[in-house]
Amino acid sequence: MSLGLLAACSSTTSSEGVVATTAAPATTAAATPTEPPATTAGEAPPATQASGDSATTAAEVAPTEPAPATGGSISVGLDAEPPTLDPAANSLSLANGSIYDAIYDQLTFTTPGSELQFQLAESITEADDRLSWVIKVREGVTFHDGTPFDAEAVKFNLERQKASLYNSSNLLPVSAIEVIDPLNVRLVLSEPWTALPNALGGIVGYMVSPTAAADAEAFKRKPVGTGPYMLQEWVPGDKAVLVPFDGHWGEPAKLDEITFKFIQVEAARVAAFEAGEIDAFTTIVERTAEDARADGAQIINPPPTGYGFSYVNLTRPPFDDVRVREALTWAVDADALAEAYQGQGYADRSTSAFHRSSPWWVAPEEQGSFDPERAKALLADYGQPVKFQFKLLAGSQEIEDALRATIEYWNEVGMDAELVIIPDLGTYIAELVTGNFDLLGFIGGSAGDPDSVTYNLYHTGGSLNYSKYSSPVVDAALELGRRSQDEAERKAAYATVQQEVRKDLPTLITSHGSLFIVARPELSLEPDYFFPARNTSF
Repeated sequence: MSLGLLAACSSTTSSEGVVATTAAPATTAAATPTEPPATTAGEAPPATQASGDSATTAAEVAPTEPAPATGGSISVGLDAEPPTLDPAANSLSLANGSIYDAIYDQLTFTTPGSELQFQLAESITEADDRLSWVIKVREGVTFHDGTPFDAEAVKFNLERQKASLYNSSNLLPVSAIEVIDPLNVRLVLSEPWTALPNALGGIVGYMVSPTAAADAEAFKRKPVGTGPYMLQEWVPGDKAVLVPFDGHWGEPAKLDEITFKFIQVEAARVAAFEAGEIDAFTTIVERTAEDARADGAQIINPPPTGYGFSYVNLTRPPFDDVRVREALTWAVDADALAEAYQGQGYADRSTSAFHRSSPWWVAPEEQGSFDPERAKALLADYGQPVKFQFKLLAGSQEIEDALRATIEYWNEVGMDAELVIIPDLGTYIAELVTGNFDLLGFIGGSAGDPDSVTYNLYHTGGSLNYSKYSSPVVDAALELGRRSQDEAERKAAYATVQQEVRKDLPTLITSHGSLFIVARPELSLEPDYFFPARNTSF
């Protein structure tokens, strides 16, 4: 199988499957007593190319003065420049997620250990009839521009996400949002939703200033949150500079300044790190991390939650026919590729959005293997020429090499496959969102509740369902898993989803892997799904 990776994660998901508030008709999830790291495994990143000034200053965004110096400055290499920093105008990627972690707080979030925890929400309580939840918000919180964070701000943000081109289906069961009082807001549902607390993390959980976001276009490059850092400057094509926000409600910023450098090419990030131009960088390539470790760098490696997959466009030939999709899987010797490319894209294969260690994972009914004759027979039965392009975001030579080797396997069984490298993230996302692809490489995330892992990716009309997959059997199973409080019933539902998806192949899921954060030994970091900006210090 193939793997083309875009630095992105899908929304609030979990391979460990911790479900936070499902035990009783009236359920309350209590807040943690301290402020934990803001971490999410976010959605595969639909976004649009943002426009804006060449640089944005803190004075333009927020009147609050930066906090006094506390702990030095660092530069971090990211694998892409975010098209926008407006959570309602895109979804999570490794690049924007790292910056979001510093600028925004969330209502809830999932830790690398797959625990649901609370940040701007103090509790979330389900009603007896299971058709509403009440969010109690944290008191005394202000945005960088001085706007108070309250129930009205929560209503503004969630309604904004419900209207988002990219994230609206993440809140599909929410039919109304009602402010009860300044600290309480009620979410009215069209149907019971067991995993709602999990859904209030990630991209829809980031809270933005209603005042600043009133100008939606300007906000794309002038983000205002409640987090410990605020944006001082954004130089397109170069960097984003963050400075402390001294009005943060929780633990103060630990650094005087964080500069995120946009360095798309993997080799260039490595060179910048070796030259001392950056202090840390992110990578999804294990070989890069191993080489850096051998040279004395420290490597932060959260539990495996990411998985490599390819979107398959089911709306046009040849992949509107399942025989061709099946031929893709049988044509490739994944074990040989794993050995040749040190596991890049082929290690820890599960053929599922869930990691093998997850309690939600089920073994495939038929264990796939290398069978080129079976692939040829499927293509012969299809009886038409098979020609297609595989689109991949530029940046990693290792992944590009592995994918070229994959394409050789496909061509050997009679397909006419071509690799197309897309140079920038904005164009790449536009190709995905508009459906202008045959196969397109991506990564997803599998940390959080199984509803979040699968619903948006495979349900008809799901926000991440760019394959345009529609299956009544899968839809029914996803809907059962969404509303049920019975763990055994939910496990059976998600087993059905996995087996049906393995047969229908709307996505080609090849492997589970991890993000690696490469950093200088003198930096103190904690494991996170993104670069842990708010928890890094000297």
